[in-house]
Amino acid sequence: MPKKSYSEYLLEQHPELHGLFPYYESLGMAEPVLWALSESRGEPTVAMAALVHGLCSEVSAAGDSRWLEQLHQGDLNVNEGPLLSDAQQALGRLRALGIADDLLMPLASGTGACCQ
Repeated sequence: MPKKSYSEYLLEQHPELHGLFPYYESLGMAEPVLWALSESRGEPTVAMAALVHGLCSEVSAAGDSRWLEQLHQGDLNVNEGPLLSDAQQALGRLRALGIADDLLMPLASGTGACCQ
């Protein structure tokens, strides 16, 4: 007989979770049953899950260099105009030297310049 997962155990012990966890599952949240369990215990996880889901849509996946093109075009949600301008100039110079975007990704990730 296969061993039950923790999520299966929780669903068996807390039948009310059957009505809650599909919401978190639809958002793509990891461990949707645990999110539902927190909600059933009075924690405001619906709002938190919506916030996390919204923020995740703004985070670049590992290896995704589209944000570099957005930087080049000045199409980033950055409130620091001079910093954006300096970054655009630096990117332009690096590209003019023939440095490929994929070589810039580890540098940007290592300095915290992009979310990954």
